[in-house]
Amino acid sequence: MIGKLSAQNAMVKRDGHFIAHLDFMGNYPLKNTEGRVTSSLDYGNGLTNTDQKKYTEKGITVYGLVKSAVLKVDWWALFGEPTEQYQFEWISSGYYDITFDNGKGKIVSAKINKGDLTKYPDLLKRFNNLAPTEMEFEIFWNMGKPNDVDLKKFKEKYNPDEKFFYSGMVKNDLSIDRGYKTIVKSGGLLFEPSGITPFATPGIRPGKGEEFLGMEKGQYNDADVKRILYWWQFCQTHNIYSFKVTKQNWPIDEMKFIAEKYLAYEKGEEEPTPKQLIAQAEEKNKNTQAYTKNDFWGDAVEEENGVLNDFFENNKRGLKNDKGRIIIPAKYYNIKYSSEMKYNIIALNENSITIFNRKGKELYNINKEPKTKVDVLFSEDGYLYTEEAGGNNLANAKITVYNISNFQKLFEDVGAWSSLNKKGIGKRGGKIGAFFQHQKWENNYRMYYYYEIKDTTLELYRKIGYPGKTEAHKHETFLDNH
Repeated sequence: MIGKLSAQNAMVKRDGHFIAHLDFMGNYPLKNTEGRVTSSLDYGNGLTNTDQKKYTEKGITVYGLVKSAVLKVDWWALFGEPTEQYQFEWISSGYYDITFDNGKGKIVSAKINKGDLTKYPDLLKRFNNLAPTEMEFEIFWNMGKPNDVDLKKFKEKYNPDEKFFYSGMVKNDLSIDRGYKTIVKSGGLLFEPSGITPFATPGIRPGKGEEFLGMEKGQYNDADVKRILYWWQFCQTHNIYSFKVTKQNWPIDEMKFIAEKYLAYEKGEEEPTPKQLIAQAEEKNKNTQAYTKNDFWGDAVEEENGVLNDFFENNKRGLKNDKGRIIIPAKYYNIKYSSEMKYNIIALNENSITIFNRKGKELYNINKEPKTKVDVLFSEDGYLYTEEAGGNNLANAKITVYNISNFQKLFEDVGAWSSLNKKGIGKRGGKIGAFFQHQKWENNYRMYYYYEIKDTTLELYRKIGYPGKTEAHKHETFLDNH
């Protein structure tokens, strides 16, 4: 696998170190993207999360394990010699597909998901410990230029002829602008499981850096190599124009073992250990939804004060607490909530909007037209706004305001629309309060209506109309001191 790069391929120079992050799949979540060099091709020979690239060894075929991968490069000079350090990191996609012969003449194919292994702790631990056993890389690069001061020093010290500054790939060309190839061997590299930064020891290339530059033995004499490395050391940058994996080995037998054991456990052909059975029971209890019926026992459920996290099942969304217990089952296409609100969860499905409290207790249900897009917003002052899209016909649009302390409907208008970020606390005539604005077409006028929200009513205090569509954008705010 070789990666051809975009124009953003310069190494970063910091405190005399040249640093690059070679992102093989273009999606590694680096915290610091300085020196990031991305590849336009998939990483390596297989194991990526695509069925187009497969890793095959010993008659076993695997793909899907690697979601992203990066090689961190650090070059610097030590006593005039090139010194280098590398760290290879990768992130698992959480699954792999595997095909193998079961030893009885039958071809077995299985998809091993990390989430399915939670009930078998030994297999989960083995999955989490998967890591490459050997990898080698090639980096293709060329040199930039020193600053003016260092360039002057270089010319005074070496008095190079003009040929030194020519570019090209001719073998006898002494140009610093020629292409170089650095080979990264597995020695000195430790390969760790997904998401772990490995420890790597720095190394110094022997032979005056000839091997580091990818030169053939005897191609240049020591004096030639020395002045090339002088230039290399004082450059402002180097440019990596491609890189590739040339060798890789993965624990294929271990991946097969995990698959065989998992299938045997699931089919009842082998019994899980007592420790695994306990883990199964704990997982089942963790996924039991809290009792939230509208009765004494539901009210007695302990209030949820921790963080609520989304989870997905069959492309539907639900909520779990930070201990993994289900608060709202996964049967909604969208969920919105705000930790500042007491009644703070809105769950949307095809036919309704459901309001929950943090315990997962259903508080109120609002019917809506099937398959219509609905936007909803909790205001900070205790009101719920819903805007139901009318498709291509604005006459079918509907906007509604509820008081969420008692779920009383305060306002509804068909054929109206609004911008939900223009709701909430505002000021009118020096008075702080809750305000609401909506728009609709009337006799080819775009009308803006402004309300102040009372406890049980909305009081219209202003309306403005603009003819046609061209003037509508001029009115951008409705909260003022009038």
